Amino acid sequence: MNKKLKKQNNNHIAEITFWGVRGSIPSPGASTAYFGGNTSCISIKYKDRYIILDAGSGIRIFGNHLIKENKISGNKVDLFISHTHWDHIQGLPFFATAFIKGNTIRILGPKLFGTPFEKVISNQMEHSYFPIRLKNLSADIKFCELAIGRYENLIDDITVETILNNHPVIDMGYKFIFPNNKILCYISDFEYYSDFYYQSLKKSNKPALEKIGRKVLSDLRIQFLNFIENCDVLIIDSVYAKEEYPKKIGWGHSVFEDIFEVATKAKVKHLCFFHHEPNSTDEHLKNIEKQYNTLNKKIKLIQKITVAREGLTINI
Repeated sequence: MNKKLKKQNNNHIAEITFWGVRGSIPSPGASTAYFGGNTSCISIKYKDRYIILDAGSGIRIFGNHLIKENKISGNKVDLFISHTHWDHIQGLPFFATAFIKGNTIRILGPKLFGTPFEKVISNQMEHSYFPIRLKNLSADIKFCELAIGRYENLIDDITVETILNNHPVIDMGYKFIFPNNKILCYISDFEYYSDFYYQSLKKSNKPALEKIGRKVLSDLRIQFLNFIENCDVLIIDSVYAKEEYPKKIGWGHSVFEDIFEVATKAKVKHLCFFHHEPNSTDEHLKNIEKQYNTLNKKIKLIQKITVAREGLTINI
């Protein structure tokens, strides 16, 4: 990463930095160099600790950054995993902070069916896949399983709320409410409950999907809208243009148009498109950013629209 990080404004209490913004698989190369090719990882610097959102390949860059800043030991890290697909956990075995004694890392994620969350995370470091076991790392590492709900004492004076995302595996969205009443919502790998999505389910031959019904769909929309309503920063899965979506229904990702529409309804202040398709070039993503900022100028309902890129820092 060659972009200089902005210094934290003294009027803000948290600094959000993007270290990985891609979905599915790392996509390095000349055509992705501006926005970056690492998979999902975001850091939030708050007081004397770091809150990390997902452990895609970007967490390796974050760990190297800490060492470069001479923050080698004594770090307090709360790592929130949205779900256990590889692009959200694959960087953990390369996270330098986890290898250093004196660092404390708590890994939080959704309570899963059958297999414990810790077991799923540690499986990728079994001998068939990686030379070092998770249990052999030198940092003090603990796990915490979360349910859907509201947590008042999980991290200092931050309130954390969780929501179930629409994705092919158990997937959790997070809301962080800071003491100054600023709100950050992180919704990665989420397929919005659009009319097109509903019609596709109705046509499906899978009985379990047909049970969703119009009433259930409406309730899910309201629940999601309420979760993100009036948030200061919404970082959210936005992967497909509307014309791309019909061939990818059920993959668990959203359409730019749908996310823009729901963000306006929810009165989001800063909308940040995230989890970019691996084949989306810098040119394509710059056009997306321009397109939705132009559209927003006409209605003026969102204060700022950004396409997430590595090295971008947002103060809250």
